[in-house]
Amino acid sequence: MAKWQSKSGSKSRRSEPASKTVTTSPSKPPKHGGSFSVPYVDARNLAIVGPYIIGNWSVPDALAEALRKSGKAVPKLVSGAMLVDTGADKTCIAEDVAIELGLQAVDRQKVRGAGGLDENTVYAAKLNIAIVRTDGSRSEVLMTIRAVGIPELREHFEANKVNVNGRSLRLIGLLGRDLLRYSKIVYRGETGVVDYTFNFGPLIDQK
Repeated sequence: MAKWQSKSGSKSRRSEPASKTVTTSPSKPPKHGGSFSVPYVDARNLAIVGPYIIGNWSVPDALAEALRKSGKAVPKLVSGAMLVDTGADKTCIAEDVAIELGLQAVDRQKVRGAGGLDENTVYAAKLNIAIVRTDGSRSEVLMTIRAVGIPELREHFEANKVNVNGRSLRLIGLLGRDLLRYSKIVYRGETGVVDYTFNFGPLIDQK
């Protein structure tokens, strides 16, 4: 991160320009983000399920191109729910989704969970987050990231009979702090609504 420093020490001072009234236009939503809300059936459903966003996983562009050149079909994207997990330092992908997409392992990472310390596979994957803004406009944020594979994530979700607003929704991953750092989340537990504001511009622009 750049450090900005002010320089001082000059004895002479120039006169300050006269102040001007500046009319600003309404702020535009960020190019790679926006604000939106996710309402639940009631507060109890939010308490059971937890905050989530809708997204999908797909293969990275390099892998998709390699598959096409070899005459193989590119796997279809996998859509579902990404649970917000402030306890996860990295964004995670359900292992069954990684297998379904045929993702390539790029690393191994030690992960501490409820059962102790495990070593999980890290995959290169493309994450697509759906942004439905409060003004009704819709956009998508695409980013290729290194996601930690989590075995039995979907099974745990289904075993506890968790449904979202009366319908079952496939759990495809966890949104960790590496991406949550670009967000502002308001959890309105009494009314069963979660408000999100995302701005992934700094993350995407640096790549």
